[in-house]
Amino acid sequence: MLRVLVIICLAASLLVAAIEVIQPSVLVDRKIDEVRYGDLPAIAQALEIYKQKHGTLPTESEGVPALAESSGARGESILPKVPKDPWFHDYVYRRTAPGKGYVIYSIGRNGVDESGNGDDIVEGPKKYSCAEYGGCRNWIATMPIVALAIAAIAGVAIVLLLLGGRISRVLVAVLHRK
Repeated sequence: MLRVLVIICLAASLLVAAIEVIQPSVLVDRKIDEVRYGDLPAIAQALEIYKQKHGTLPTESEGVPALAESSGARGESILPKVPKDPWFHDYVYRRTAPGKGYVIYSIGRNGVDESGNGDDIVEGPKKYSCAEYGGCRNWIATMPIVALAIAAIAGVAIVLLLLGGRISRVLVAVLHRK
């Protein structure tokens, strides 16, 4: 009986790990957030510093790499290196007339510059489709599996507590049984 419970506990633990840790959509969500709330605001801030130092923004041909080049008397760069998005693509930088004078974005998972559309990741609000990023997290579908795994783990814990002092003899017997 204990052997069955231990196997159920291990299987449930592996199942929870597979669902919650390795799920691709979660990794994609983290990559999108890394770009939207990390890299893009950092590049935007670096562009503003560049504008203050040089009186103008970099040209499109200079682009984001201009932020990592040494400039001025002390040879300091604004960014320590030219950043890449999570899919190892360069960030797109374009000068624009209205607004702040530029737009920056990641070309996203598919590697195609869609001018900020499609799966491109931009600053500000935008809906990203599940199809473009390899699926969505379906919490409702995973809830029964997670509940079963938790129940199995709790059941094993209760059995182990009830066995008390006999646990070492039981485990030895189970491990040596063929």
